[in-house]
Amino acid sequence: MKVKTKQHLITKVAILGGKCFIYRNVRSGKVWQYQQWVKDEKKYIRISLKTTDREIATEIAEKKFADTLGRIHSGEKIFSITAQEFCDRYLQHLQKRVTLGSIRASFSKIIKYHLNHYLSFIGSETKIQSVPAEKFRDFADYRRNQTPQPGFLNVKDSQTAIGTMYRWGMEEQLITRKSLPKWAEFRIPATEGKRHGMEHDDYTKIVTVSKVWDKKGTSDRDKYERKHLHNFIVIQSWYGFRTGEVLGLVWGDVKLREDEHAEVRIREVTTKRGKARMCMGRGDIFHRIRSYSKYTSPTDHVFSSFRSGRRWNLNEFYAKWKELVGVVTQKYPTFDTSKTLYDLRHFYISSRLRAGDSPWLIAKYCGTSAEMIGKHYDNVTDLQVSKKILSKQMKFVGDDVIGVTAHEGKDGENE
Repeated sequence: MKVKTKQHLITKVAILGGKCFIYRNVRSGKVWQYQQWVKDEKKYIRISLKTTDREIATEIAEKKFADTLGRIHSGEKIFSITAQEFCDRYLQHLQKRVTLGSIRASFSKIIKYHLNHYLSFIGSETKIQSVPAEKFRDFADYRRNQTPQPGFLNVKDSQTAIGTMYRWGMEEQLITRKSLPKWAEFRIPATEGKRHGMEHDDYTKIVTVSKVWDKKGTSDRDKYERKHLHNFIVIQSWYGFRTGEVLGLVWGDVKLREDEHAEVRIREVTTKRGKARMCMGRGDIFHRIRSYSKYTSPTDHVFSSFRSGRRWNLNEFYAKWKELVGVVTQKYPTFDTSKTLYDLRHFYISSRLRAGDSPWLIAKYCGTSAEMIGKHYDNVTDLQVSKKILSKQMKFVGDDVIGVTAHEGKDGENE
């Protein structure tokens, strides 16, 4: 343990009636030092005045006291915390809200992701009150120059997360209003945010490879995980679940019916919107998983690890997906490697829209909102509307419509 040595005073002079002091000690020698007690923060300001002249030291001390007093009266903290400390305190605040149930743990993780970009931009050891508000005008350019390049929506989400943290910091008196970030304005392209999902051609390619991939496994564990991943792909594309919702399934959530369907319960804790729902779909895929899985008790995860009934480790899960994509690309060089597992959910929603299903019903089944469906899949609903329009042929006499003929689709229903 390092012992703090006592600094023996040589001279100490009260300034402004004892509101602050200048002093010299053995360590500083003839150079005058400044000392002021900040009552609200219960700390001393101690800095070197960098002069051996007492009159100059007194003059500097008086100016320093006036400046410090003004900053205190404006609500500013004199002893600023670092950017890392700022983020840590805010994340602790969010964790309390998670415990109370006012926000979801997944939301807190998303905020942490955005704050990591804040720390890399600002510098984790930077004092937050030393950062001028105007510096944040460069944040968008900073993010857009990263590899891989994020979309403008992602940059906007980061700015929102940082801005919210700063407003919380102002309420906690960690910063003042003048520290609130000033952002550069940018236009989000109209096409950004439209989700096209995985096209049917790419879906066919990846399923064709994944369904026989386990036969070339190098170990029992490798075969197990390859087979698991194929069945995961099938469930997500058949049910339109989110990735986390599929991984969060336990066997107690799945009820296999005699009519070959399955009732699948998505628990509140696994879903993004914090609202449980029940979905029904094909049950044969769950029978298939039960046929090879060693962990099928009600509390075991459907997509368990190889060693136990606990959920498949995320790092191992995504590593196996990346490995599969590499194999698919070798067989089909035109496969779109930018697509992710989450795009299987997009594939499901897009397919249902093209089939003419109501956006409201799809939203209800997938645990989202009709507004979100319209916002992100509008390009698909445009095709759906066009299909409906073209399915009817009108007959005119002059400007009057005298008849409408509806064409039937292959299934015998009006398209």
